[in-house]
Amino acid sequence: MCRMVIGIGNIDTKKLIDDFRYIAQGKNELHEKNPYYGKLMHDHGWGLAYLNKKNKWVIYKSVNPIYEDKNLKEFTDIDTQALIIHARKATAGNKTIPNTQPLFFKNQDQEFLFAHNGTINDQFDIKTKYLEYGDSDTVMWFNKILLDVNKENEVRIEKHLYSLKNFTSANFFFVTPEKIFVGQYYRKDPKYHTMKLFKENYGLIISSEILPHLKSKNWSEIPNRSIFEIDYKKKRAMVKKRISQTSSV
Repeated sequence: MCRMVIGIGNIDTKKLIDDFRYIAQGKNELHEKNPYYGKLMHDHGWGLAYLNKKNKWVIYKSVNPIYEDKNLKEFTDIDTQALIIHARKATAGNKTIPNTQPLFFKNQDQEFLFAHNGTINDQFDIKTKYLEYGDSDTVMWFNKILLDVNKENEVRIEKHLYSLKNFTSANFFFVTPEKIFVGQYYRKDPKYHTMKLFKENYGLIISSEILPHLKSKNWSEIPNRSIFEIDYKKKRAMVKKRISQTSSV
């Protein structure tokens, strides 16, 4: 169980980080897991990734909650066109840096990131591990996806989403050198798991919860069983694939 957000374009990083700190404490929205404010605290670590001026991802992770991290102030004024933040509530895997997200893998100069919300109980038969450390369901799933990346850095991401069998939610952000894929697929607790999209001319935000400083804006809910493909250089989002609620997978 986690909270996560991605911002693309001309975003106010300070407000986004401040909002996410508030969200991680369970103070923002009520849902199945948070029947009253402050009940569900995402306190098993947090991490962020942002794109620097050289178009390389900078990663920071901590096993401390985001709302207790003394290093947080170092990131409130970063200038970036892409920012991902994740706060963890562990259900599988230990409270360690390798299990803290976003997960990161670099193949020569090609960079890949992954963040996930939910619990996956499927058993992954993985003979080759790209990530040597980490024992969470997210680490195992990311390893499996990386095995399928071809020489052009392409992957049939829908195959890795819709083939899952035993899970609560498989919401994810998957960053490749060219694109960002956002997937939503849950089987319970729709209020908790439904991600929201905010898009204006300056960019877009996809978040587990509506950001407090943008609550007056028009947000749309991402449909279940859907994948968005984002060209984060052009700040364009589109639905790549959708399977109806009644489809068998």
